[in-house]
Amino acid sequence: MSYYEFCGRTTFAFKYEYWHSRDNNRSLVLLGLGVNKLYCYSAACCLIFHCIRWFNQFAKTGLPLWMLGFGADLLWADMNRLLAFLFHQGVLDEQFLQLQQLQDEASPNFVSEVVNIYFHESEKLLNNLRGLLMERELSDYKKMGIHLNQFMGSSSSIGAKRVTNICVAFRAATDQSNRAGCLRALEMLEHEYCYLKNKLHELFQIEQQRALVAGVRYPVQNQ
Repeated sequence: MSYYEFCGRTTFAFKYEYWHSRDNNRSLVLLGLGVNKLYCYSAACCLIFHCIRWFNQFAKTGLPLWMLGFGADLLWADMNRLLAFLFHQGVLDEQFLQLQQLQDEASPNFVSEVVNIYFHESEKLLNNLRGLLMERELSDYKKMGIHLNQFMGSSSSIGAKRVTNICVAFRAATDQSNRAGCLRALEMLEHEYCYLKNKLHELFQIEQQRALVAGVRYPVQNQ
């Protein structure tokens, strides 16, 4: 049935029935609209027609519905909302935006690649810091300071503002050889680092989905 044929049909009953077949894994929507005036319900007919096409396409491809239409714009809005939240909370600063500006079509994964390197190096630094603090009698505060300088520099370079600030406080505790203060700072640092990692992974997943949706092309369906 064509779009115009569907919109041109009217009956005098209102009935909605949804039927799902597990055998052939298809969903069929059977619909009749009771109308006296075509123009009052033309918009509804258009919407229903496209919904049926989306459901049929979903049954054929197995793809989620957001990939069948305007998902790219919605995912772009999700990215912006998440970024705005992270800036508002002070998790990120403008350095992250500068990092994004270096990403282009020639290197579409530049930001995620840089951040993943940061995560890899940060895991090692956190393990080293914890190992040094576990040596109760021989805590090497000078070595901890070196690790923290590296952590501060790499965190600042990607715009991880809150992680950088905790590193500064941690470094002050090492300068005073304050083991209790260092333990508290390490706990805060690990917590903040995990939060940053989870949020940036969430951001990159949305970005990958948006890129996938934007690149999806569907064959023209026979009417």
